[in-house]
Amino acid sequence: MKINFSTKEYDCCLKWLSYNNGNVAIVACDAKSGLPVGKLTVNTPEILPPDAVAIKNYSENDGVLESLIDNGVVSEIQHYIPSGYVQIPVCIILNKLEK
Repeated sequence: MKINFSTKEYDCCLKWLSYNNGNVAIVACDAKSGLPVGKLTVNTPEILPPDAVAIKNYSENDGVLESLIDNGVVSEIQHYIPSGYVQIPVCIILNKLEK
């Protein structure tokens, strides 16, 4: 799957993990080498339902959310969680694609 990070596009596979508090974490890895390209999520103090995920869609991750929605991995934004100077979009997981 193609994932956009700011101005770069990578061919990635997804690794599904979890943070210490149980929230879902997603890491994008290069489809050929398997090496990590970037973390697509952020952890929040708010415990999210197991089918929800907080997407990091700012700074070097600008464009990640649109890539995940376009690939059918997550839903449109359900709500936001304030975090410092940004609002973290929370989406529903639609498909735990590995590739």
